[in-house]
Amino acid sequence: MCSIASPEQALIEIKRVLKKDGIFYFAEHGISLNNKNVFMAQKIITPFSKKLCGGCHLNRNIQDLVNNSGLILFSINTFPLAKKPLAYMYVGAARKS
Repeated sequence: MCSIASPEQALIEIKRVLKKDGIFYFAEHGISLNNKNVFMAQKIITPFSKKLCGGCHLNRNIQDLVNNSGLILFSINTFPLAKKPLAYMYVGAARKS
């Protein structure tokens, strides 16, 4: 979801095509929720990463995007990536409401 122009629309489409008992699994990087310094650095660097890294947004809140799509988030783990100080991971699962 980091380089999709409209992740909100993509998640709505995922919800639309997901089977009634289907599960949407994801592993994505986004904004740091635990480290204020990383959070601020991501906000500053994102305009450059969008241009230099194929549209990559470091500052998207993946948990909020999934929750706001109408999918029900039932599992999520968030953690910083070792050796990549600006990479904060969201790994989780969601289903239709």
